Amino acid sequence: MRWLIIMLCLGGCAALNPVSQAGQLVEITAFQSNHVGERNVTVWLPPGYQDTRESYPVIYAEDGQNLFEPGHSYTGDEWGLDEAMIRLIGQGRARPAIIVGIWNTPLRAREYGPQAVVDMLPAQVRSAIVAGWQGEPLSDAYLRFLVEELKPEIDETYRTLPDRSNTFLMG
Repeated sequence: MRWLIIMLCLGGCAALNPVSQAGQLVEITAFQSNHVGERNVTVWLPPGYQDTRESYPVIYAEDGQNLFEPGHSYTGDEWGLDEAMIRLIGQGRARPAIIVGIWNTPLRAREYGPQAVVDMLPAQVRSAIVAGWQGEPLSDAYLRFLVEELKPEIDETYRTLPDRSNTFLMG
């Protein structure tokens, strides 16, 4: 059967191209910010993105180096977010979406730890957390980076549905 498909597609068969069926990864190296340190960002465009003028919801996913490619992951294993999305889309359980993988930095805990929660902790607990993180929380600055810099850039560069009901954060 595989040979039959190959023979039928010799003249060009983009619909069966494994790259288009897997979506497309776009690497943004050293994305600059006025709020936090630069970081890499990986954008996954769902299968069919290049073949349509349709706009898509966007999922912003933290620990972006772990999401798609094992060679980038600090654990050596990828989380397979692209494969999971393709499977869910194929099952009709999810609609196609753009996934923006935001790579973490050495300041990961300080950027992800919720500043308002840390500020409400008893002084001794708060001091222990800040000491463990080797500094104060940076999560408010990280959120400004997401909202004021990264999201506008993604919305300008890609065909997104930029409203609140089509924008998601996971991680």
